[in-house]
Amino acid sequence: MWTHDCSVAASVNSALCLLTLLVGWILMRVASRWQAWYDSLRKAPWTPPSWAFAVAWVINYSLLAAAGVLATYYYEQPDSDASSTTNVTVRVAYYLQFPLHLAWIGLFFVLRSPVSGLVILLLTSGIAVSLGVFVWSVHAIPGALITPYVVWIVFATSLNIYVVLYNPSTDDTPSYKRPSEVLVRTLNRRNVA
Repeated sequence: MWTHDCSVAASVNSALCLLTLLVGWILMRVASRWQAWYDSLRKAPWTPPSWAFAVAWVINYSLLAAAGVLATYYYEQPDSDASSTTNVTVRVAYYLQFPLHLAWIGLFFVLRSPVSGLVILLLTSGIAVSLGVFVWSVHAIPGALITPYVVWIVFATSLNIYVVLYNPSTDDTPSYKRPSEVLVRTLNRRNVA
């Protein structure tokens, strides 16, 4: 039975997906100056053309919204095996995806820090895979809908890893802010003392 909670979830999920797409689109439009920097990077041979990213995100966010609504619906069913803890876990994992995507755009493109972007994508990938597993445990339909999104996030992570590995000097983050530099300096200080 479709409940008030399902209607609220549908509205919230749809609004979050649209808002994230809109903010991401605005950031990328405003950031056309980043295109030259991005084009100068050595990218993975499996990197799709630029236009494919927009298409993939629209499809994935649409599927993600539908999966969120259906997962909520199936959670509400009296015969659902999902516990309230699983329900909360799925909701937290689901809603964390959106600010993480925007953080990645800011770190990777605005700060030109592929390393920081990779940290965010690794976190996002872990959360996305966990989300996929939890949603599949609730019902196969929302699980199937969320699968392309999970695959895309893992794929995007592979692209970011390639950029980090094959463009070591492209991280414009000052060296004192790079996690790897901080770690090396910290270890060197301990060895000297």
